[in-house]
Amino acid sequence: MEMRDIVRFGIILMVVAAFSAGSLAIVYNVTEERRKKVLEEEKQKALLEVLPTAKVFEPVKKRDIFYYIGYESGDREKIVGIAFIAEGKGYSSTIRTMVGITPEGEITGLKILSQQETPGLGARIEEVPSGKTIRDIFRRDVKKVRVDKKPWFQKQFAGKKSEDLHTEKMEAITGATISSKAVIDSVREKIDEIASSLHSSQ
Repeated sequence: MEMRDIVRFGIILMVVAAFSAGSLAIVYNVTEERRKKVLEEEKQKALLEVLPTAKVFEPVKKRDIFYYIGYESGDREKIVGIAFIAEGKGYSSTIRTMVGITPEGEITGLKILSQQETPGLGARIEEVPSGKTIRDIFRRDVKKVRVDKKPWFQKQFAGKKSEDLHTEKMEAITGATISSKAVIDSVREKIDEIASSLHSSQ
């Protein structure tokens, strides 16, 4: 191959690379606002799901601690609870959860925001039971199948306090104790962290 050909191929590759990079930049800029809007909508939906009695959420940051105060109405007189995001290292990913608690520290709800755990194992932290029984399957009686829209693992957190969040007191997912423990421990630690911050500011 002659030097002239090498230079020509080099220029072609450079042009292709520049075009690809420019195209990606344009697509990123065009979709960035949309992605931000979707993420904000998902966050608001999660806040309402874990703290359903709140009508207004006020973000609060104290040093490195970030959470949302939920108010009963727009006048922000009555606090109904606090919502926050907890993160724990699972088996193959960081598991992020949105959690709501009452002013007394009782969990009102928990929702998994993101996780990339092993399908069929750790990913079962988002498993929703169909309510099907063996009898339903054999009879194919789909009309009578009970559907629970809340994942069973997440549902068990409701009504619990920090001192209840230990693996020996909670039902872990069979074959996925690391994922289960990551959620349980991260939520407990975050509740304790926020409680400590609130008490120190009083």
